[in-house]
Amino acid sequence: MYDTAAGKSHAGGMGKGFAKNNTTYMTADPTMVTPAITRDSEDEYDHPEKAHPTPARVGKREKVRRHFARFWCCYLIAIIIFLAIMLPVLFLKIIPALAQRIVDDTDLPIKNATLKAVSSDQIKVSLTTSLNVPKGLTVGLDEFSLYMYNPGTEGGFYPYLSLDMKPLSLSGESDISVTDQMLRVSNHTELNNWLNRTFVDDSTELSVKGDTTAHLGALKMGIHLAKTVPLAGLRKLAGVKLDAIKLMLPPAPSDGANVVGNFTLPNWSILTMDLGNITLDILAGEILVGTATIFDVFLPPGNHSLPFRGQLYLPTLVERFGGFLVVRATRWRRGS
Repeated sequence: MYDTAAGKSHAGGMGKGFAKNNTTYMTADPTMVTPAITRDSEDEYDHPEKAHPTPARVGKREKVRRHFARFWCCYLIAIIIFLAIMLPVLFLKIIPALAQRIVDDTDLPIKNATLKAVSSDQIKVSLTTSLNVPKGLTVGLDEFSLYMYNPGTEGGFYPYLSLDMKPLSLSGESDISVTDQMLRVSNHTELNNWLNRTFVDDSTELSVKGDTTAHLGALKMGIHLAKTVPLAGLRKLAGVKLDAIKLMLPPAPSDGANVVGNFTLPNWSILTMDLGNITLDILAGEILVGTATIFDVFLPPGNHSLPFRGQLYLPTLVERFGGFLVVRATRWRRGS
């Protein structure tokens, strides 16, 4: 095709034209090599994941952080509303209820007590008891009155004595003491009912009631104290024993007493009782052969030997001579 002169001329012309515009193809030297198109060995075609990398996974903690960072204002408003509702309930209802529950659940044991009649209207009282609050807490109680009463009395609340309690600070198990406090009898009938039960029964109870204000740090709350404490009774002085007896002849002109001696009286209770004058019947079998009086009996717990004066009914005693002498407490009178 290029053997003709025109063809050669045309071919040369094309070569020249190429030479002017592109030096790469200026000659047809067979040693020339077309430049290769170079690229990285790990390019976007061989590894498409490099071209569009997968985002890193977000952990739960980061999700929560982002969530709160986005909605913190909503949560703040919700917390404020919650506190506005719950704080009054907490301070006015929940904490006072817990404090009252603590008082209700704790005992008020009477460790010792003394009742001494000063007059028909006044009694001197000393006692030691305790209240137990959870360890780590310090609770203050304002001054208050603690009323003694008989819960079995129908028709209402009739206290017979009232203790004046000073301000208290309680932490753990704390002793509460009242020493020689002079109390006015507010109801003689109720007092005598309680004393008679204490003297006669094997076991009795002491019921007290009062209202005060408790302080727990800066918090204060009303507290109602109502306790019934079991006590051992005097059992009519069961186990009284005649220690010594002496016949006096002639009888004393002042009271007609013809016998003196000593009795051992047991006090089964933890109460130290001022029982006043106690009259004991002296029996031979079931026959009354005399009486004996112990004056101004002040009886601590335990056994105590006390003097007496009395009368033996000698004619009756002679008739029953050889019988078994028995003494039994039948009555007592609170000293005045």
